[in-house]
Amino acid sequence: QELRAVSCKAGMTWAEAGLSGVIFCNSVPEVHLMLSRLIDLGAESYSRCFYAGMSPDLKSQAMAGLISGKVRILVSTSALEAGIDVPQLDCVLIAGMPQSLMALRQRIGRAGRGRPGLCILLPKLGGVSDQVMLGLDSDDKSSELVSLDYLLRSGPCEQVCFDPSLPSVLGLHMLCAA
Repeated sequence: QELRAVSCKAGMTWAEAGLSGVIFCNSVPEVHLMLSRLIDLGAESYSRCFYAGMSPDLKSQAMAGLISGKVRILVSTSALEAGIDVPQLDCVLIAGMPQSLMALRQRIGRAGRGRPGLCILLPKLGGVSDQVMLGLDSDDKSSELVSLDYLLRSGPCEQVCFDPSLPSVLGLHMLCAA
């Protein structure tokens, strides 16, 4: 609940400053809890959710609101990690570590497309998966930033798979691998 409270406060702060962004959650139930908290705090008029299981109409409405500036806070799952370019996003808040480094990088990359952006990572330091992803000893919280920097800049590469029979994708993957 503390993570939710801090995340909502950050989102409302950027919205009140005229900025827009995404709060990434790791599950649909957490998306609903986060959105409910935002509504309880008075952000109903400028907050929406976005996840894979939503109807296409609701997804379109949420994205149209974000693009028009009426929606300032979009609470999402991994559904917005890749494949959707929203150049007006100023901020990204990651509420809890995702399950892979690729997902973390994708979430970070949603903000500031072509201009400066802000990314806030709020790991659940009591959560086992967040500690494993950050490489933290449960008793030593001082290594948090060093571990995250290591993971993002020089950490191990994750396995990638793709269909080499798709020439339009193969060339891009080869460039990335080089």
